[in-house]
Amino acid sequence: MSVEPDFSLHPDPALARAAAQDLFERTATMLRSLLPASADIRHIGATAIPGCLTKGDLDIVVRVEAADFAGADAALAALFARNTGSTHSDTFSSFESDGTSPHLGVQLTVIGAPGDFFHTFAEALTRVGSARPIAITEYKQKSVAVVSTLLPGLKPSVVDKTLRVMAERLAPASGEIVLERRVPHEGAPLATAIREAAAGPAELVVVFGASAITDRRVSKETTL
Repeated sequence: MSVEPDFSLHPDPALARAAAQDLFERTATMLRSLLPASADIRHIGATAIPGCLTKGDLDIVVRVEAADFAGADAALAALFARNTGSTHSDTFSSFESDGTSPHLGVQLTVIGAPGDFFHTFAEALTRVGSARPIAITEYKQKSVAVVSTLLPGLKPSVVDKTLRVMAERLAPASGEIVLERRVPHEGAPLATAIREAAAGPAELVVVFGASAITDRRVSKETTL
């Protein structure tokens, strides 16, 4: 199996889908001349879904009857390299080709077998996309409020370190801590601090509890 480069999205999804569809049509025509007439050849994967972000690869599934699997497997093995990083059984095998542009992956499965599900993903996502019940928006920087609870014996340096680590984790995503509060490890003051933080400029409120074990002994009247 080839070593893939670091994951990256294609800069132009529409162009990627057009290139993948062109390769699919050429590849499907070739496969239909080699495989049984009953073989079901489908374009799957992200490039098959209108509006979906994609790396630009082409993924194809070939679905055959059980009696045709061995012959189809041999025919595909003569054309493509086996994907050694994938599973291989009497009802499923996987192939790939680094010699095409875009990269090509071919899955062979027996119709109705456990591995016969690739096409259902593409169909479901296509239906979802046409209904447009969800939307993808650009990631935005996050401003974070941090509320820390305190118990006797908890050193301030522990809370300071927690805040420092949190800030370091936010930094790669251009996030920052815009509000920091420290309150007793009790339900009422914690609830007040969370409400105040949520009403402020922060888009996200993070709570660090001083102790989870202590919570088991706190009465219901003082918990959130």
